Amino acid sequence: MGYGVSKNLEHPYQHRESLAQSSLDMTRASIEFLKQEKTSWNNKLMLTGYSEGGFATMALMKKIEQQFPTEFSLTATTCGAGGYNLSAFVKTILNETTQGVSEYNNYYAWVLRTYNKIYGLNRQMNVYLKEPYATSLQNNGINASLPGSFNLLVTDSFKKGINDGTDTPFINAIKDNDTFDWKPSSPLQLYHGSADKLIFYSNSESTYNAMIARGATNVELKKIEGKDHIGSIQDYLLGTFTFFSSKR
Repeated sequence: MGYGVSKNLEHPYQHRESLAQSSLDMTRASIEFLKQEKTSWNNKLMLTGYSEGGFATMALMKKIEQQFPTEFSLTATTCGAGGYNLSAFVKTILNETTQGVSEYNNYYAWVLRTYNKIYGLNRQMNVYLKEPYATSLQNNGINASLPGSFNLLVTDSFKKGINDGTDTPFINAIKDNDTFDWKPSSPLQLYHGSADKLIFYSNSESTYNAMIARGATNVELKKIEGKDHIGSIQDYLLGTFTFFSSKR
């Protein structure tokens, strides 16, 4: 949503339910199209995505397994460099020094704007960010100028509310978008670069640990040593191709 024919809508960046439902709708439409075109296939469904796509894929996989377990033959899934453990990730970027790249900060701020709207918080951006960053974000959205470590851009009051648990509305919004702590039943591979400075490796590591703790037996963590967010894409693609080929 928010691209192509729906470009008049704001894309719900990193919103679990919107991304999962859109992906589910597209999957169903694709299957319907194959039937209309009388194109045969083996009914095996394989899911993959990287970055926000990794998060969206995880959300879709969870939705299919928990709500529509008999509708599809879910055969294999790979998720690359997604922000699955948002509760921990948000606390990290609010309290620790980050890369300081304006583009990266814009993605973090996009999450703020998305949840602020979707969950009906409707706060001004200066509740979240200090000036002049709040005004830049308010006026320019994803193109705002937000240089510097993200923990220095956010207001002390917002940071405090997250850290001490008093900002219940926003904390609940974050928790609603966690996709890491559940037990998948179909095969899943998690790809992530150990040097990822945009979406930290800890997202995939904590996801793997949580799933194993719940008894999952078909989950693999593929740590891509020394590579960052962009540098890991080739390893993710080649690994996904090999994994999916083995499941055909």
